[in-house]
Amino acid sequence: MSSLLLKLADRLTRKKWSAGDINRLAGPVRASFLAYAAEEKIRINAASGGCVTAVLSSLMKAGHIDGAVVCRRFITDRRVRTKFELVTDPEQLYRFQGSNYISTSFVREVPDLLLKARGKIAVVGLPCDIAFLTEFLKRTNLPAAEVVLKLGLFCGRTPTKELVDRFTDKLCRQGGSALNSFNFRRGAWRGSVIAELSNGIKVKKPSIYFQIYPNLYFFTEKKCLFCSDHFCRNCDISFGDIWLGEMKKSPLKYSSVLVKTPAGEKFFRLVSPDLNIKEVPVEKIMEGQKRAALTHYNVSARSRAAKLFGIRIPDRTRCRISVYDSIIAFIILFNYRISCSEKLSGIILSLPAPLLKLYLYFFKGLESLR
Repeated sequence: MSSLLLKLADRLTRKKWSAGDINRLAGPVRASFLAYAAEEKIRINAASGGCVTAVLSSLMKAGHIDGAVVCRRFITDRRVRTKFELVTDPEQLYRFQGSNYISTSFVREVPDLLLKARGKIAVVGLPCDIAFLTEFLKRTNLPAAEVVLKLGLFCGRTPTKELVDRFTDKLCRQGGSALNSFNFRRGAWRGSVIAELSNGIKVKKPSIYFQIYPNLYFFTEKKCLFCSDHFCRNCDISFGDIWLGEMKKSPLKYSSVLVKTPAGEKFFRLVSPDLNIKEVPVEKIMEGQKRAALTHYNVSARSRAAKLFGIRIPDRTRCRISVYDSIIAFIILFNYRISCSEKLSGIILSLPAPLLKLYLYFFKGLESLR
């Protein structure tokens, strides 16, 4: 029944995507696919279809690249943290699988890695990371390396370390022990949050248990309020989820894939034997991300609403602002602002899950009405 309702909702809220809409939100797109890694070992530990790991592994094994800069999640002082590393052994890529819904240090860490690297390098990053990388490469001559492939990840917003710390502390209290390992999302459809504790207990929750906070823009990095780049315009290939009702019952989870450049086309052809690929219209990919993508792009609405909260957000997109856009932007800035308050942030985290879900459904309903 729920799948039928999702399919009906998809049909009723379907948007007509013009070439201008697609180019404005995603940049030039040469080809679009739904895909997943052919190797089961990769798919099992993936947040989505495991395509990024499969692409890097295939290229590295065949000698098309000598290494890849990727982000690793680890536990230090009972906290989830991340670090970018240069990987040259394809077998090590499994350690880097999974989404990291937490702020990272791409700008501080990756330039040094590239300056010390040798050979042909691929880099994986969020839209803001890849935008920085593009400018960095324009003004910097790498002495012994060449970045031949930029892989981007769809991104709506990045949660703060504070949210992750307080969330994992809550899971540790439930399990009665310290954090040993953590996965933000694993498994089919929306997946699960999984915390493994030092006493051997595994605490597993539906991913919405964590995602509900960033989905409502609670505890969001401030830079995300300024950003309009959902699909990573500056990359060669970008990857993300496909949130369409028709995909819910699929036994295998797919990744959305947008091929953006000639380099992206060349490398994607090389790795196609290691992926199960279904070419789809780009409009299907856009539909699978439309609520978040349209909200993300409309910096104009956030720029106007931000003035009410004493925040200055430059309007770089010059979007038309509907009544719904204005309400959505107000909610985003209101939620962001109260989660910055030491007193009010605790109240947010103590709110009952059913109440937060109602709030999220209301917010998503507004996004669907545009």
